[in-house]
Amino acid sequence: MLRAATRLTRTFSHIKFAITKTDSHIPSPTSALLSTQASNMATFSMNDLASACLDLSLIAAAKIKDIVINKVDLQIIDKGDDESNPKALDPTTIADLTAERIIAGSLRKSFPGLNVIGEEDIEDVGPEFIHSPNFQLLSKSMGELGTMPTAWKDTKVEDVCVFVDPLDGTKEFTEGIHSAVTVLVGVSIGGTPAFGVVLQPFYENESQRCFFGAPSAGAYVCQYNGGVETATEWSKVTATSTSEASMVVGTTRSHGRPEIESAIKISKATDVHRVGGAGNKALLIIEGKIDCYLFPVVGTKRWDTCAPQAILEAVGGVMTDKNGNNYNYSSDRAVVKNLLGVVACLDKAKHKTFVAACAE
Repeated sequence: MLRAATRLTRTFSHIKFAITKTDSHIPSPTSALLSTQASNMATFSMNDLASACLDLSLIAAAKIKDIVINKVDLQIIDKGDDESNPKALDPTTIADLTAERIIAGSLRKSFPGLNVIGEEDIEDVGPEFIHSPNFQLLSKSMGELGTMPTAWKDTKVEDVCVFVDPLDGTKEFTEGIHSAVTVLVGVSIGGTPAFGVVLQPFYENESQRCFFGAPSAGAYVCQYNGGVETATEWSKVTATSTSEASMVVGTTRSHGRPEIESAIKISKATDVHRVGGAGNKALLIIEGKIDCYLFPVVGTKRWDTCAPQAILEAVGGVMTDKNGNNYNYSSDRAVVKNLLGVVACLDKAKHKTFVAACAE
């Protein structure tokens, strides 16, 4: 497909979570044939899909890291579709492309009829990128810590859409600011975020860190060092709350606009962190390093926010547009722009304050 061929694609200090640990052996993806359960629309398994999203995110993140370690030419291309700042570089690289082919291509192969919307809009994927995911990974990772929502058992594949940002924070990635990079895979059911994976390929001390979660079912985290098979020790996440007086904002470092600065001023932010990546800023909220991800302008897309929203809601947070309304994560690719920006917080009272600041 010509457009796919010409476009190409797109962490922090010690975590302070209250956690309970579990050890689980995570086998590498098998080459088994697609299960009848995953291929039959009437018996579509959201647990299988969630496991696949988690496994393929781990695989894609490892490939991104290999590209950096082996100093592969990034083949940077400017897509030129940054609506928040048309003059700004909006790059994509071979790492973005490769990761999306792994995730989106493998999901479409394993789940026929599944709606998958990737940032790079790649449909033709060679067999060298296709992986058979581990459908048992989710249950093994959670162990005895919890289960996914029971409502998932009634899910039909036609009601599901997967949003893939294979490399969030591409601009920072091309500048060597790897701490801002995340792999984002979000799953919606009926237009509502239902599951998300946010993975940092470049965490501290050469390790990686992966979060997954679902609203009403909680979130889980694993810091690992090595290949996919080393991601075995998962912990349940409790987000770190800040003081009532804290009003620390996290916002873009490369897409500044007057509307952003106005909202920051009106909200009486106590500090501002200008950092890259939607996934990155969502994790900063969970860690208690910022109170709000504030970006009240057009610029992000559904693939930037579906996974982070699912993770935030899993730990009690909220992510909406600047008016406090939820986006519809439908399978209509023509409606993927977050036209009214993003406001996200852990504290719902603070979220109302920042939404109000955007309205003035």
